[in-house]
Amino acid sequence: IDTFGPEMRRIITFYQQFLGPWPFPEIDLFQAPDMWFGFVWIAPHAMVNLQKTRVMSLQGQEGYFREDTPHLESGVLAHELAHQYWGHVARPGTIKDFWIAETFSELSACLYVGRQYGLQDYDARMDSYKEKWEEMDDDVNASLTDAYNSNYQAPIVYNYGPYVFKMLRARMNDEPFFAGLNKFLADYNEESITTDMLQDTMETAATKRLKVFKADEQENRAVYSLTENDPAFYSTTDRPNPDTIRAGYGGVIYDGGFTYDAENNTVTFE
Repeated sequence: IDTFGPEMRRIITFYQQFLGPWPFPEIDLFQAPDMWFGFVWIAPHAMVNLQKTRVMSLQGQEGYFREDTPHLESGVLAHELAHQYWGHVARPGTIKDFWIAETFSELSACLYVGRQYGLQDYDARMDSYKEKWEEMDDDVNASLTDAYNSNYQAPIVYNYGPYVFKMLRARMNDEPFFAGLNKFLADYNEESITTDMLQDTMETAATKRLKVFKADEQENRAVYSLTENDPAFYSTTDRPNPDTIRAGYGGVIYDGGFTYDAENNTVTFE
């Protein structure tokens, strides 16, 4: 834990470049007692609690943590520090909005790892998130807003969510994407935030309608494309291009709008 002070300063300096000023005059870091294969990493206001976790390679767990998550310790610390923005500055209004705190904290942590240690480590993390999500059963619902009512909350908010916003960043381009995040945190500083607020802010920054936020539309039987004319999700049979992710419930691919017939469970594309 003695080495984490300089790392905290590096992370905070990086976050201020696109998330705005650090929201508290100081930050305290403390270590909780050790736990065998357990995680109690939390971030109250102006405080981060990290728990040392013993992971033995003899138990076959070392590879699970290390191979797919380069710079594990830095990523965990960056995630918890990001909660000072995503969770304390932007405060989820309801359980349907809580995904914002975890998905964006994890995305922020991945961005830091990529900036500090190299793009290859950012890509490795994102690729592992996509792979872990796509190992889930085909009928798992990929709704971010319903994540905390799901038995699959963790892979939805920590794996699926960050990868979806990685795709959104590529489609919006960096300047409007990061400007949108910055404006969202500035406009709703210490307010209760909702998914609709986030969507409105990002659409304003992108200057176009975004559909990423409606993956659970029409009773989850069809999923929106990530932008108006660029499919980002795919069904269990075909992947339209490498930068897509399975949406669950056999999500359909389409470029435009659709009409859903609930009685016959059919989708007609416009």
